[in-house]
Amino acid sequence: MPECRINLSHAVCYLATSLKSNATYMAVESALKDVREGRTLPVPRHLRDANHKAAAKQFGHKGYQYAHNSPDAYLPQEYLPDQLRGMEFYRPGGFGHEKKIAERLEWWAKLKRGESASGE
Repeated sequence: MPECRINLSHAVCYLATSLKSNATYMAVESALKDVREGRTLPVPRHLRDANHKAAAKQFGHKGYQYAHNSPDAYLPQEYLPDQLRGMEFYRPGGFGHEKKIAERLEWWAKLKRGESASGE
């Protein structure tokens, strides 16, 4: 506890003084509403468990790509089922750190479209 309390104190001060937004709250509420109302879809095949041969055969694993092995630590592989592509739960605000998050999301979108997106 003596060592932990310093880190916890830092976290509390950071959170207490950070800009506030309800964007993450709205995102999780929207996602939970979809789940409650039965709007769920299967995980894309390439993201399903393939740690052993039986699972790989069962799920039709096509080769998960590890983004951290790419130069930009980003790969344009899909993480959502086809029916959810283009949907957003989280919409960052235009100030504070959320502005930077919005910029990063746009940078990733450019990479996905194959556009030059230097300057991250």
